[in-house]
Amino acid sequence: MRKKIEHLSRRFVHKKAVGKSALHSKAHEKRREIEKKLRIPKILFSVLFAALFIVLTKTKMFPILGTDFKFSMGVMFGPALGGLLGLNLGVATILLSQIIGTVIGLYKIKNTLSLLVFFPILVGSVYFARCFNGDKKLVLIPAACIFLFIMHPIGREVWFYSLFWLIPMGVIRFKDRIDSVLRHPVAKTYSYSLGTAFVDHSVGSVVYLWFLSIPAQFWIAAMPITMLERLLIALGITISFHAVKAAMKALQEVAIAVANVKAEPQKEDEAGVQQEEPMPVPVRLKADALLTSMADKKS
Repeated sequence: MRKKIEHLSRRFVHKKAVGKSALHSKAHEKRREIEKKLRIPKILFSVLFAALFIVLTKTKMFPILGTDFKFSMGVMFGPALGGLLGLNLGVATILLSQIIGTVIGLYKIKNTLSLLVFFPILVGSVYFARCFNGDKKLVLIPAACIFLFIMHPIGREVWFYSLFWLIPMGVIRFKDRIDSVLRHPVAKTYSYSLGTAFVDHSVGSVVYLWFLSIPAQFWIAAMPITMLERLLIALGITISFHAVKAAMKALQEVAIAVANVKAEPQKEDEAGVQQEEPMPVPVRLKADALLTSMADKKS
């Protein structure tokens, strides 16, 4: 008799477990489907970031010595797009910004230099995106800039200015060691941002040198300012990256949480614990009858 009761109990427990497993599996699948549908596509963020980038490029900061140009706030946000959206979409967003800005008349294309205004930021975005993966080939960018700078007659006079660009080479070359020392994610990002700021600087310097032939005295005058300028730009890239990343994550989580609450299939009691299903009546009656029979025999 006891064996029969145990067998019935095991059957009930197994059936209940299978039922719960199937229910949880269905609920999990449904949640994943909802999450997939609600996942805010990166392409939407790309359009929003393109608009924000255009606004920031029109917000000017300090001047570029030896030219009539000024640095914009875009230099602190554009490179971060590679890390936020991925390499391809980050680069595409910067190009999209330039196209939209040109079409609506915010950017004037007067010459070749006008077309290359965003090129340093674009290359910086590539460096920033690939720096997280420790791509050693990134050293070729500042190395090429040093070579092109020294190839120019004025650049040969102030060859020592190009030594700044050893910094992004060092960041990528010793990335693993830097990561082991700077354990906090923000500190790591700042080191990548510093390398990015100097990559942007190296590309921009070569472009302006070859197109504008900025005299040697301006390069020498810029040296004390350059380090502080790049440290501030690296800080701006770091803040942009982590602030926007946190905002993107929060938006995704809110959307998914709201959808999951609406689609929740489980019933819960006041304490928030899932209620147990009662034993089916036929099984319970049969078990009670067997227990009663056993009790009568013992008496």
